[in-house]
Amino acid sequence: TGMWETDDYSTRSSLGAAVVATWDLSTRKLKVADIQRAIANFKKYRPYYYEDYYPLTGIIDTQSDSIWLAYQMHRPSDNSGIVVAFRRQNAPDAEYTVRLGGLTPDASYTLVDCDTQAETVRSGRELTEGLTLRLDNPKSSLLIKYRKN
Repeated sequence: TGMWETDDYSTRSSLGAAVVATWDLSTRKLKVADIQRAIANFKKYRPYYYEDYYPLTGIIDTQSDSIWLAYQMHRPSDNSGIVVAFRRQNAPDAEYTVRLGGLTPDASYTLVDCDTQAETVRSGRELTEGLTLRLDNPKSSLLIKYRKN
């Protein structure tokens, strides 16, 4: 996956087991600190891309600018995972509800919003019945990390 920019939306769009940094370093547009942050985030989340994948918004019409796109990477090896979501530029709704997979219904999970560091605790059953994601601005993203308690 090519990583062209260093903002959260762009770098989260490029997360995976591998990444190709395609930054034009000859311009003054990019800052070294932003590049370092993008690489650190890639390294932090890369391990999640080696285990279970759940498409949370389906697999049809994933290229549209008027949708939410969300997926879950779940690690059965340590009972943790991430949810990555994008509100595309023409998506009208600020909220979207997803159903997580691979969780133990009777267990509790701590969720951390990686942008605000806000923590919540929910049961596996609640998360499989529906987790409402909120992005107030079009063309924005979120990343939630979770772990079984």
